Amino acid sequence: MFAMWRYFLIGLTLSTLTSSQADESLDTRENADLTLKCRFTDHYDANDFTFYWARWTANPAQFDNVAIHDVSLNSGYKPDYRPKHGIYDLQIKNASYIRDNGRFECRIKAKGTGADVHQEFYNLTVLTPPHPPVISPGNVAIATEDVKMELTCSSIGGSPDPTITWYREGTNTPLHAVVRSGGSKDQPTNATLTLQPRREDDGAKYKCIVRNRAMNDGQRLEATATLNVNYFPRVDVGPENPLRVERDRTAKLECNVDAKPKVPNVRWTRDGRFISSSLVHSIQRVSTQDAGKYTCSADNGLGKSGESVLILDILYPPTVVIESKTREAEEGETVNIRCNVTSNPPPITIEWLKEGSPEFRYSGEVLTLSSVRAEHAGSYICRAVNIMESYGQERSERVGNSTVALLVRHRPGQAFITPNKPIVHVGNGVTLTCSANPPGWPVPQYRWFRDMDG
Repeated sequence: MFAMWRYFLIGLTLSTLTSSQADESLDTRENADLTLKCRFTDHYDANDFTFYWARWTANPAQFDNVAIHDVSLNSGYKPDYRPKHGIYDLQIKNASYIRDNGRFECRIKAKGTGADVHQEFYNLTVLTPPHPPVISPGNVAIATEDVKMELTCSSIGGSPDPTITWYREGTNTPLHAVVRSGGSKDQPTNATLTLQPRREDDGAKYKCIVRNRAMNDGQRLEATATLNVNYFPRVDVGPENPLRVERDRTAKLECNVDAKPKVPNVRWTRDGRFISSSLVHSIQRVSTQDAGKYTCSADNGLGKSGESVLILDILYPPTVVIESKTREAEEGETVNIRCNVTSNPPPITIEWLKEGSPEFRYSGEVLTLSSVRAEHAGSYICRAVNIMESYGQERSERVGNSTVALLVRHRPGQAFITPNKPIVHVGNGVTLTCSANPPGWPVPQYRWFRDMDG
């Protein structure tokens, strides 16, 4: 009966005294000495409770007891067994990764029921620096534009597993990478960076930095990989676009290609028709028929060609055409004379001038004269001006003109003779001229009469 009550009291005590603490993480180094503390305030009699330390290691995977009460089960461990003082520590001598890197448990169990009344846990890390990193596929990574590739940074060993961080050289922003921890100082920790490179990434450097707590502050291991990116052709045409060339000069169409690998030649086409494979396509004595679109394309075998279109613009000075060299009109009529101008670029001015009348100036393609009179008759000049800015030539002003004679039908004015009072010596000749003002048009017929009455 007494024994039953004793068991009941022990069970009651267990339910009220059981305690446990969260894991505590500790770092140590190879060959160092340290103490794992297991402390308690309640009194646990050795006759009723079992005290022991256990160890769990991952490499190799094993779980075993290292001390029971004051007895060490491994020469590397020594228990400090003083239950009356609330102490059951474990002293570790000459710590080593293989033996001690893992989880240690201090447990106090009630005899009979096996229930834990006190627990303490330690995650012990025996610090070991990692090996220098290695990058795969190599320190120079061959890549193709727009094709995904991977850079893997590997560091063998290290306790704890090292952190591996990728950076692009010139930036301080970490890049996203997939990390696979080694879990052992004999296994590699990998960080894989996935890239889809562009032309701009050719020559870019990517750096991985490796660290763990075993290393001194500021110390780090690193490796660098340089991208060697093969990229599709980029085609640029010139020397300017549009290319403006004066008629009858030589046009040189340039095709500049940026590609890796480089292209040995290019393909010039016009309206789908192949015309040349030279980087510079020359056209001698260009005419307006040569104006238009020229396409240069290049292919370096990566599966995507590049091309660009060059506009060839042929410049020429104004050509001025008036429908007729002469124009007849009746007095009082309104006269419209059209001046047709072709030029490239278009004229900046078209104006009409009149020979012998410097003050006359009329702007526009069509010369309009209202209610023409005899004094409107004369030669009119249509003058057109454009500005030529041909590649490689100085800016210049070019002029074209054409002339039309305006003939106005009108009656001749009063006839008069010059000289009107000639003095002539007997036997000498004299010339008399009969004129009219206005002269009249068509040209009038003149008749001479002699006044015999005088």
